[in-house]
Amino acid sequence: MAGKTLTFLVNGTPVGTGTTDPNGLATRSNVSLAGIPAGAYAQGLGVRFDGDVDHAPVTATASLTIGKKLQAVSIDPISPRTYGSAPFPIVTSPGASGMPVTLTGSGACVVSGGMATITAAGNCTITAQQAGNATYEPATASASATISPASLTVTAQAASKTYGQSNPAFTASYAGFVGKDTATDRKSTCLNSSHVSESRM
Repeated sequence: MAGKTLTFLVNGTPVGTGTTDPNGLATRSNVSLAGIPAGAYAQGLGVRFDGDVDHAPVTATASLTIGKKLQAVSIDPISPRTYGSAPFPIVTSPGASGMPVTLTGSGACVVSGGMATITAAGNCTITAQQAGNATYEPATASASATISPASLTVTAQAASKTYGQSNPAFTASYAGFVGKDTATDRKSTCLNSSHVSESRM
């Protein structure tokens, strides 16, 4: 059925016409879906023939699925730091949805109020998550940095003994602890009186 005019519909609204070819096919290009929210429409696409002297009017429909747009959220790189360094701001660039960006810290850091605080030596990973909405999909980005151990200064206290007597107890003082860390948080100690030797002058 060639030469017949068909009207194309999107959600029941005419979006243009086409004329059937010798095979009875008609096409319509560059149809805009602007303004239609993402979702599934059972009868979103339609084509209508208004009839003529030989043919009755008829309308056929098909389903239409409109996917959500992708959005991209980004997070600025984090430079390596040392345990005990001051809190630092996390800089993000949000996506197009306009939804708020949520920051979380894992490993050797935590995040609160857009500021990252180092909690230990190790690997710090910051994750930025932006929710989606009716138009945009959710988006996630992350950045990581190595947190080096803090330097600790150990000073051995002077001690003396009389020849022939047992070695005295050796003690040391420590400086450079971070935050609430104390000497009890040390993983090891190098003080050992059994390694001291004596000689008679």
